[in-house]
Amino acid sequence: MKILLTSMIVLFIMVPLELIVLGPIGSYLGTYIAQFMDWFYNVGGFVAAALLGGTRSLLTMMGMHYALGPLQIQQIAETGISTLLVSALTANFAQGGSAFGAFLAVKDKQMKSVASSAALSAILGITEPAMYGVNLKYRKPFAFAMVSSAISAAFLSFFHAGAMAYAPPGLFTIITYQADSFVFIILGAAMSFAIAAVLTFLFGVPKESKQA
Repeated sequence: MKILLTSMIVLFIMVPLELIVLGPIGSYLGTYIAQFMDWFYNVGGFVAAALLGGTRSLLTMMGMHYALGPLQIQQIAETGISTLLVSALTANFAQGGSAFGAFLAVKDKQMKSVASSAALSAILGITEPAMYGVNLKYRKPFAFAMVSSAISAAFLSFFHAGAMAYAPPGLFTIITYQADSFVFIILGAAMSFAIAAVLTFLFGVPKESKQA
């Protein structure tokens, strides 16, 4: 009876609660965050770019990055580029860099395999394996990725970077980004990956994980 009834009771309580209370709260909160980000990015310059770049992974972790989607599409429709999408590019490469740094640092073969595949997945546009499988596991790599993304997003803001299409930010879609020169886009993405990788390799993995 316990096996049958526990799950059923949990569903009877939580499904209505999620649909009636938690879901709407999350939806409104995500909308307000998106509106604030749009306003702050327009008035805050490189500081706003750094803030959004640094917190983009947190929004992704909570699923609230979807609230930025309509704003990014609207920016592209009205101006031809979306400055908000730059933070997604730097965040993805930073998460990939942290996972790659962990791959270089750890000695466990299974964890190396996880970290290498997660790093590749992140730079191709899917960061969840890197975040949940590697970076949050060791905690510091996730923080280093946020710092690296913030620095790179601020760097790119000086060169008027933006995305010309709404697509998952990654290696194959980097050609949809533009700046004063496309070289700056490449430098920004490489910087985001490299800073996170170096910091994670040096400081992000516990000593016991660096031993065979």
